[in-house]
Order: sequence, then C-alpha cells, then structure tokens
Amino acid sequence: MKYKQSYQSGLTREQIDAYSKASNPTRREIEGSLTGSFEQDTLDGWEASGLQTGQMKRLDKRFQFQSSTPYIVGGALITVCSIIFFFTFNTIETPKQVITEKIQLSTEQSDAIMPVAIDTMQELPKSRQIQITALKTTQQGIKSQPENTPMTQVDEIPAIVLEPLKLELEFPTQKISTQKTAKEIYLHDLKLIDYSQYRSKPAIETERIILSGTPADLENKLHSETETTVTTVSIPYMDYIDKTMSYVGKGKWKQSLQRLQLILATYPDDVNGHFYAGLCSYNLQQYEDAKQHFATCLQLTFNNFNEEATWYLAQSLVANGEKNNAKQLLTTIRDQKGYYAKQAEQLLKGLK
Repeated sequence: MKYKQSYQSGLTREQIDAYSKASNPTRREIEGSLTGSFEQDTLDGWEASGLQTGQMKRLDKRFQFQSSTPYIVGGALITVCSIIFFFTFNTIETPKQVITEKIQLSTEQSDAIMPVAIDTMQELPKSRQIQITALKTTQQGIKSQPENTPMTQVDEIPAIVLEPLKLELEFPTQKISTQKTAKEIYLHDLKLIDYSQYRSKPAIETERIILSGTPADLENKLHSETETTVTTVSIPYMDYIDKTMSYVGKGKWKQSLQRLQLILATYPDDVNGHFYAGLCSYNLQQYEDAKQHFATCLQLTFNNFNEEATWYLAQSLVANGEKNNAKQLLTTIRDQKGYYAKQAEQLLKGLK
C-alpha cells in the first residue's frame, strides 16, 4: 500500500507520470488507492489523450504556478484532464469548436406545442383501445378479398347513422353507390389513399420553430445566447403524412390527432385524415368526434376505408350510448357478409 498515502491529496504530474510508466500490477495498486471516481476518470482521460505532462509547461506560465504549490497544480491538472476526458469520449474534435460553433435546432410546432383541448383528453385503457396491430391485420384481410365486395356497391347504411353530420364540410357528399376506389399505398404497414395521384403537388403548411445560439464557453458556463424564431414552411403531403403515420403506428394518439387536424384543415375531404382522426378520437374517448369522422369517410369520393370505417362507426355508436343506431348499423354489416360480418353478429348478441 505504498501509494495509499501519496494519492489521498489529489493527483500530481509526478504521480501521473509514475502511473503511465508502471506495470499492470502497480497500476492496479495505484487505482485502488484513489479516493474517488473523479480521479480515476482523470487517469483514464489522460491515458486516452496520449499527452505527456511535460506539454503543460505553457499552462504553468499562464497561471504562474510555483513548484511549492502541489495542491494547486494537482487541482489544475485534474481540471485539464477532465476536459480532455470529456472531449475524447464524446468524439468532439476540439474545445474551440464547441465554444464557437453555432448550433441550430428546428422542430415542427405540432411536435413542440400541444393544444390544451387535445392535451387534456384522456386515453382509453389499452385493453379497450382500437389496437393498431388488429387494424393492420384487418386492412390486409380486406385487401385480400375479391374485388367489388358488397360494402363498396350497396347504399344501405342507415340514414339516421350518417345524418346530420356536425362537421362543416366544404364539398358535396357522395352516396356509397357512387363512390370509387382510389390507388392505395402503405406507410408503416397502414393503408392510405395515395393523394399524390389526385392532387397537384399536395402540401401541408405548418409552422416550424427554430432554436439557434452559441453554447457557453468554458469560463462562463452559466450564460449562453439563444434565439427562437418561427417560420411557415410547406411540407409535401406524403412526407407530412408519413411522419404522422409513424406516430399513429406507435400509439401516440394526441400527437397524431393534432397533425391529422392540420391535414383536414388543409384538405377537408381527405379520407386518410378522417379515418385516422376517427381512430385517434376513439382511443381518446372522444366518441362523438370519432363517430363524425368515420361517418364522413362513408360520404366522400373514395370508398377505400368503407368497411373498417363502418365497423368502427358502429363501435363509436356503442361507446357513445347510441344503442339503437348501433344495432341498425351492425345488422347491415352482418347482412352484407363482409369482413366484419361475424364480429358484428357477436356484438349484436351482446346488445340484446
């Protein structure tokens, strides 16, 4: 234990040199005599740097160190080694770069600020939510069905279920019999209508928050200059909805709903927006809103979401306490013998 006493007062250059030249057993004895993890990090950082203590002579002159002040030297040495350790293991080239380089971060406002109306919504317990995994399975099952299935051809949805819509729609509604099937794509394994085929350069205008500033220097760690600016940007529709669907796929209902609402503010007849906004609203216990979104899907130009929208509309009616309307719609789903026919029959039995 010959190193125990000499290392209790902090590290000196001589001790660092001795450690660098020592054999492995001696190094382990030195490490065991250190008083804390900070000194161990100092040794590790110095070793990783590849520097020699003789290279600190310029630092001596700057701070006017004297050979009779080992404690001050030791403290300065620990500080310098810690800086070396930090920059070495965080793969930053030089301290100068960190001090002078201006950092700029940006984010969409919808990712940074949540409206109170959405933020205060309460999620359903997971066991009662519309599960994304189940929806993906459903959509693949519907996709594999023969073309022109009954749900896309008949006009039998009870009128009492669909009217009056509370949403202020700025387009003529369609009857189910006059709808058509659009081209589809899948993002994050979820079905979408490919609106790039039906709109000229579709885009979503949103606000982007930009944070920029210079980090504090090493002599003044408590002060740094930052600037915040907000700018309007136009994001291609497919890029915007791709990020939105990544949130949907992760069950981030509030973030998803906020983004879907912006899509609908731009394109009120967007079937993608209405269907997935209905799903989010349901999982956030906003059953009236969910009912309206799903019902709207059934009155727009494209019928790609008709089967799942009709089924989830029925579930929204049940959750909203509209038992009689739910029975009418479930009876229609059962009689059309589509993808959800058996599930509708089971749910009808539970409502009797």
